[in-house]
Amino acid sequence: DWQGEAPEIYCRILLTPPEKAAQLSRVRAEWIVSFGPSSRASISFSSRTPESLTLSVHREVPTLSGKVLEMQEIPIRCPPGETEDILAFCAASLLMGAQL
Repeated sequence: DWQGEAPEIYCRILLTPPEKAAQLSRVRAEWIVSFGPSSRASISFSSRTPESLTLSVHREVPTLSGKVLEMQEIPIRCPPGETEDILAFCAASLLMGAQL
């Protein structure tokens, strides 16, 4: 238990929705990778149907293994659900090196 301000948190890659990034002032990351419906996010989706979505990787981002995920579009079959939850899961999976 600490007194006063919370300690800083250090990480290699921070995955966050863009609107939450400003609230994470105590987090220090080598890379900040954002995900969400905006094309300003690092990872978003370009289309959605009831059974699939197309992920868009808008800029090169690192994976946890040290590889670089290139800009691309990735079609994914998925069940209906909350698009942001699906997007968060897919973005985290890509950063962990999964092939979607």
